[in-house]
Amino acid sequence: PMSYNKSSGEVVNPRHWKNLARVGLKVGIFAIGIQFVGFVILLPKLWFVFSPREAIFQAVFQSVSSFNNAGFVILNEIPSLVSYKTDDLLIGVTALLILSGSISYWVILDIMKRRRFLTLTLNTKLVLIGSIGVIFLGAIVFLTFEYNNPAFFERLTVWERLKISLFEAISGRTAGFTLVDYSETSHHTNFVFVFLMLIGGASASVAGGLKINTLMVIIVGSLFTLKGWNRVGIFGRQINYRQIHAAIILVFLVLGVIFFTTFILTLTDPQFLFVDLLFESASALGTA
Repeated sequence: PMSYNKSSGEVVNPRHWKNLARVGLKVGIFAIGIQFVGFVILLPKLWFVFSPREAIFQAVFQSVSSFNNAGFVILNEIPSLVSYKTDDLLIGVTALLILSGSISYWVILDIMKRRRFLTLTLNTKLVLIGSIGVIFLGAIVFLTFEYNNPAFFERLTVWERLKISLFEAISGRTAGFTLVDYSETSHHTNFVFVFLMLIGGASASVAGGLKINTLMVIIVGSLFTLKGWNRVGIFGRQINYRQIHAAIILVFLVLGVIFFTTFILTLTDPQFLFVDLLFESASALGTA
């Protein structure tokens, strides 16, 4: 059975609404489940730091803020996670929750169902490859340019510096949690992280940005275009040129917005460096 919506001129199939409600319920249960697991892991850690009531609240808040890539921290009234940069459990759980929220429910569900990379959907493959690539890039850049930075790496081991760099690469592009003060980082690091924040997470995730799917579609399309091929495809799947064109248009729109807002800020706040204003604009647009 179908009904006709006169106001919009569209046919509405009740079965579609049932499927939508079923999917929404699964997504809700999945999201709450992951955040509950994060809460259970974090609670013992915070139990001996705060009172029982405060520990429960802090564990819930940190888990929800991490999974939803919100970036809010209320631990010990500090601006971020700076005081916990050597705490492997807290930082590790936070990073995993950020990743879970930023790669989307569909990707995680596809991984759980198929389990083998070769059988994954094209979207999942592109998200995984792209996410690993930008995280690796961010970590290498941060570690390279900040390795000898005395502002936050002093008296830290190589392993601790590597962990901090990896966390910044995971969180910096989507969530905004930080273990360092970005006013102390080099312009090289900040410039690269501008692009990471603009890329953001995956489509249908809680993260902002252009989306890693968009970037991967443009990269694949560009490679095939440079080769002079008429068709674009990867992993045995074809990518429609309309998708590539839409992705390119989206990139130009976002770049136009970011450079326009940065230009306005250079007029209203000339006391700040251009790269700092660009960083703030990208952070806001990418909801990082």
